[in-house]
Amino acid sequence: MIKETQNFFSLLGIAKNPLQKNGVLTQKYGNGKIKIQGNVSSGFREGVWKFYYKNGSIYASGKYIKGKKHGQWVFYHQNRRIKQKEYYNENVKNGRWVTYYDNGEVLIDGHYNENKKDGLFIEYYKNGNIKIEKSYSNGVKTKPDLWYDESGLIKFEGKRDKGNENGKQTEYFESNRIKSEFYYKNGNPTGIWFWYDEDRNIIRKKSYIQR
Repeated sequence: MIKETQNFFSLLGIAKNPLQKNGVLTQKYGNGKIKIQGNVSSGFREGVWKFYYKNGSIYASGKYIKGKKHGQWVFYHQNRRIKQKEYYNENVKNGRWVTYYDNGEVLIDGHYNENKKDGLFIEYYKNGNIKIEKSYSNGVKTKPDLWYDESGLIKFEGKRDKGNENGKQTEYFESNRIKSEFYYKNGNPTGIWFWYDEDRNIIRKKSYIQR
């Protein structure tokens, strides 16, 4: 899933609600460089606000409407490459969200609709190959996750949500043959679990009985 860049106000030392009612608010680091700058109207953040690292490079930039995030917000790595692009409709997550490695390659790509994940979320390795695929509809997973190794071979299939596992989980050898098959119900092991060698022979099995 996409890791939202949160708590940056507290990290930068800005109060949640600016004290002044109107005008440009500017805060600086001890070295004199600007930390935060933006307009305040009737006590609310309004218009484009910018946030900076201590070395003066841009950290984040985005627009407010009456104190609520609106439109595109962009966050940056310290090397000034884009770290994340987010989209809001008055504080509600909407549209495509993309997170990037510090070399500019895409890390995570997904879509939100009314604050809920919707459609395919894909996480990538730095080499550009897919690492994880997750599918959602209205915030709910619609099919098992797919996990791949860096060469592109599948290594896991299943809903891997800690404490909320459901259904079948399958692990694979590099040969793409099944290594193990597990089953969960409401986060608990269930059914018969199997482990195989690469010739598909069962080398171990374990039965779980739910009570």
